[in-house]
Amino acid sequence: MQENYIKIKDITDMAITEEQGFKLRAEINKVIENNNKIILDFTGIQLFTTTFFSASIGYFILKYSPKECKDRFILTNLSRAGAHAYQCSFEYAEYCFLTPL
Repeated sequence: MQENYIKIKDITDMAITEEQGFKLRAEINKVIENNNKIILDFTGIQLFTTTFFSASIGYFILKYSPKECKDRFILTNLSRAGAHAYQCSFEYAEYCFLTPL
């Protein structure tokens, strides 16, 4: 299986705003249909918010499923703060996915 590699630093210097999350979402959209793993490399990114992750990966959790996103997305070089922000965003998106309206 081939992998898709996206270096976040090539897209944005920080992982804070919704707009920055939308930029990552656009890059993911270019490769998500090929059903391969998507490696997101956070080397050099120090600032994170759940807003960024919700606007980027959270969108795909709601569109596909939490399980599919866990299986397909690989986050590398993510600081402890980044991992915490991602986990909070993931859990909220998962809750929304699993909770009927």
